[in-house]
Amino acid sequence: MRVCAMSPRLSFVRSGWRGRLAGPEGVVLLYLLLGGLWIALSDWALDGGAASSSVQTVKGLAFVLVTGCALYALLWIGERRERTLLARLRETADATRDGFWHWDLTRDAFSVTEGGDKDLGWDAAQSIHDRASWRAVVHPDDWPAVEAALAPALAGESDHFAVDHRVRALDGGWIWYRLKGRVAEGEPGRAPRELAGTYYNVDQLKRTEAALRRANRALEAVARVNRARSSVRDADGLFAAVCEKLADTMDSPFVWIGAVVEAPVKRLWPIASGGPARRRFLGLSAGRGWGLDGDAPAGRALRDGALQMVQDLRAQPARSDWAKALAAAGVRASITIPFDPVRETGMRYVLQITAPEAEAFTSAEADTYRALAADLGRALEAFETASDYERRLKRALHGAVEALAVTVEKRDPYTAGHQSRVAELAAAIAREMRLSEDRIEAIRLGGSMHDIGKIGVPSEILSKPGRLDEHEMALVKRHPRVGYDIVKPIDFGWPIADIVHQHHERIDGGGYPQGLKGDRIALEARIVAVADVVESMATHRPYRAARPMQDVEQELIDGRGAKYDKAVVDAARAILARTAIEPGVGVPISAASNGD
Repeated sequence: MRVCAMSPRLSFVRSGWRGRLAGPEGVVLLYLLLGGLWIALSDWALDGGAASSSVQTVKGLAFVLVTGCALYALLWIGERRERTLLARLRETADATRDGFWHWDLTRDAFSVTEGGDKDLGWDAAQSIHDRASWRAVVHPDDWPAVEAALAPALAGESDHFAVDHRVRALDGGWIWYRLKGRVAEGEPGRAPRELAGTYYNVDQLKRTEAALRRANRALEAVARVNRARSSVRDADGLFAAVCEKLADTMDSPFVWIGAVVEAPVKRLWPIASGGPARRRFLGLSAGRGWGLDGDAPAGRALRDGALQMVQDLRAQPARSDWAKALAAAGVRASITIPFDPVRETGMRYVLQITAPEAEAFTSAEADTYRALAADLGRALEAFETASDYERRLKRALHGAVEALAVTVEKRDPYTAGHQSRVAELAAAIAREMRLSEDRIEAIRLGGSMHDIGKIGVPSEILSKPGRLDEHEMALVKRHPRVGYDIVKPIDFGWPIADIVHQHHERIDGGGYPQGLKGDRIALEARIVAVADVVESMATHRPYRAARPMQDVEQELIDGRGAKYDKAVVDAARAILARTAIEPGVGVPISAASNGD
């Protein structure tokens, strides 16, 4: 790692005789030469131009020699100290896995250190030396964003910038990096002469965010189907609404539902569809449907009775008309789910969702669609029972939320199960307060995803064994807002986004992130806030052991009416009073909720 490459002026370290002349040796040699000449010439001038060998001349030359040695010693000590400092900088950079960069804009000279490039498979310090070579390794789609981020700094309008972009790896893939920088040399309001900063790998964070967005999108699709359910009167209307809402929410070329018809020959027939490419796809059936044999995912799903997920159609055999139709419609990925047979008719169904990009589906989405398809199959058996259908869709929604919660909690093993325990305790408190079942359901759902914003907090901070510093705490305190931004686009029909956003607010205004007071905090959020405090204190954390229940009780008493809602505290204490709690494992809500 060549930290000194970032700024050659910071180091005396040189190689070869030219390098040495530019270092301490050159400085001392120049001093001896000039000093000696000065002594000799001054004595010669004083003696009228006659050659002098006076003692004064010898003393002067001796003085120059001694001070030259002293100067060399000081410069040598400075060089040693600089070498030590650079070594420590190298160790620090290696420990953080960050790389550093420096850009001399006057010469378009780009210097990059090793460290941040460890996952690329190639040496950034050797490969990036100017703007053109930097652009050559950045994904073409991301370069406009890089230029947009740089523009204010290059124009002298800002002294810092940050941008995320993909960098090509040695294997031909792309890895996300975050580039941060600021003006290193220049005057305010004028174009800078130098920029410098850091770069580091954020690929895992980006992938997690993308997976979360896709899972979030699937949740929104299920929520839309749930809302559409109230406006349909029969199975045909239900299937049409499902295809339309899924295609619209998922930006899918087409979504379709097929039914297996036994007579005269067993075939798969499309009975509902949605999406811009559905006509091209349905035209292939030409009144004859499709057979169940072959390699098509729909046939395999029905034969095996299991979900089929194709992440890249181009990597699959394309022998069937179905596969050719998908490719012609610009489809790259698909997920196909068979319905459970309907007992009254014996018919079988399949739901297929397509996507225009490869690797479009995650396991969390698969679970969501599997639950949705299963609910559709069961809804056909008792379509007139609207409440049963809604209950099952809610269960699918809860399952997807729990899958997201598990994704978040996997990044912090010390709090595994925290969100689900908070959700159940909050629901028990709401029931103790005699709230409606619909409101209790909203509180349970909000509690189960109240910490979803921690997906934006580095895992090393979440699992840090010691106390957090001011900067780390600031990052943690962002999680309610991050969570709010994640869930606010989804219309759950309940104030889920407010629960996520406000669960750290306090009655006296001392909470965060908005500093809300009193009734400005939603009741649902006030309930989740108390449940969160109780569960957090009653379980182990990386920086402390579980608190005794006496401490939990005292916290509620001290905060009643100040930090926490009085009615919520009273309900929580009533639950804790009749619940046997084992220290360190949280509150067993199954026992607490048995009370009336």
